[in-house]
Amino acid sequence: MEIECGGYFLARAVQRPACFSADLMPAEILSLSDCIADLIPGTWTIEGVNPSSRDHESGVVKLRLASDTLASLRSYVTPRLEDGSIGWPNVFFTVADAQEFASRFLVELPEVRLLGAGLHANAVDRFLAEEASEPRQGIYRALSNRADPEPGGMILGWEVLCYVYGTFHSWLCNGLERDVAERLGIRPNAVGFIDNAEEAMQASEYCSRDEVRAEAGFWAPWRVVEYDVPGRRRRDV
Repeated sequence: MEIECGGYFLARAVQRPACFSADLMPAEILSLSDCIADLIPGTWTIEGVNPSSRDHESGVVKLRLASDTLASLRSYVTPRLEDGSIGWPNVFFTVADAQEFASRFLVELPEVRLLGAGLHANAVDRFLAEEASEPRQGIYRALSNRADPEPGGMILGWEVLCYVYGTFHSWLCNGLERDVAERLGIRPNAVGFIDNAEEAMQASEYCSRDEVRAEAGFWAPWRVVEYDVPGRRRRDV
């Protein structure tokens, strides 16, 4: 199966919210959707953006960043977003770039995970055509490169995601893991993703139906691969 790279992300899992099915989802939820997981960097890392108290808490308290580290991070991120070295809003284009960022700024965050997103090659042309009005978005740019995912990662499974304006919404945002299990008999694996690509495609097609009333956007299963973060041991699945 041919997969094309949609970018690399630094993410931190969160404890399973009460609204997610405890029967289907693990206690710790990992996602490429920033509605669920903490994806780094965020908009609070951009110089000139007036952070809300919530954003400040995310950057300084929740991510355990010292104030001087936050200032250095903003000085690092802002020009790279402007020159395209980092894709808007939190996309790295190589594993090495993501690893360097984590080593420089996230040493106090040992639970950070480095994830690669991949889209089936058969869906890439449709994605690029449908989302052509937003060509500067990081995920779009990554797919435009038509590159293979970098080797060396561990496949975690497929996440059912809706792409909207440069970011992802997850099927979990709408509680659709329950509907998919009940109607299609498809259940997530121990990590919370779907093991089988065909089943993930079926789940994605279901989530995209008008009558389901989930987010409107580009629904597809994205293959999630985890890479090592230097100095930290990758978790076994």
